Amino acid sequence: MSHQQFENSGDDGVPPRTNTPPWIVTPPPEPPPWLQTPVAPPPVAETPPAEVPPWAPPTYGEPAWIVSGPPPGPQPSSPGRSRRPLIAVAAAVLVVLIGAGGGWFVTHRGEPAVPDPVAAPTTLVPAPDPTTVAVTTYPTEYPTESPTTVETSTVADPEQDALAELDRISAQDLREVVFDNRYVAQVASKNPGTYDKFQTTASGSHTFQATDILAEYQRLRDDLGSAKVVLLKSTDFGKRQMYRGAPLYVTFFLGRFGSADAVRSWCAATFPDLSADALANQCAVRRMH
Repeated sequence: MSHQQFENSGDDGVPPRTNTPPWIVTPPPEPPPWLQTPVAPPPVAETPPAEVPPWAPPTYGEPAWIVSGPPPGPQPSSPGRSRRPLIAVAAAVLVVLIGAGGGWFVTHRGEPAVPDPVAAPTTLVPAPDPTTVAVTTYPTEYPTESPTTVETSTVADPEQDALAELDRISAQDLREVVFDNRYVAQVASKNPGTYDKFQTTASGSHTFQATDILAEYQRLRDDLGSAKVVLLKSTDFGKRQMYRGAPLYVTFFLGRFGSADAVRSWCAATFPDLSADALANQCAVRRMH
């Protein structure tokens, strides 16, 4: 044994020291498995959750691809399982989030903020009462329209108007004549449709209509004097004669005649331009009875 190996070998109280390296020292034998005290695994350092930058887009709920850190407190771990893959995945996810947030910021930094849509107010309609029965009412009165007045223009008929005027005049004169069998001069006697070869109408016709008869009466009244000329129907005096089923409109001159010759003399003096036949047709002797 050399001096280096047994440097303290002379001291009984101190174990001899040697220069044998530590890796040569033989470890003590391990105790049996049932005597071994289980050694608690060293605590695993918790990885703080990655902080999301304020400019990152808002997220609603945690995406499935974000790995959450372990709950607080010591966690049991299986022997031989390493946490390094989880740390690497979390770092990769963080890098992806940072890149996506930066791209979103660059894309949307110039756009105006879009307000959240405002929900339209909801009007609550009360539910109908099941005991109420809807009844439809109808008006009992309806507006009445005022009757429409249709103005109809009646086309004037000169013949009918002339007949009406002849009837009016004859009825009026009938009330003023005295039938005392006196002598009178008959100066006209016609009804509508009468043909007279000795006389003509204003149009040059020999057939007289109601307008022509009325015009002849008005002319004689103006020439002979309205106070002494009257118009009567042939059915109102004498024999009540009819001509072709209708009365004649007869015009008389009421003079102071004492005889038939006085009437003839007056006729000749009144119509001096007429021939004998025309004078007999125009002026004749009559008696009022």
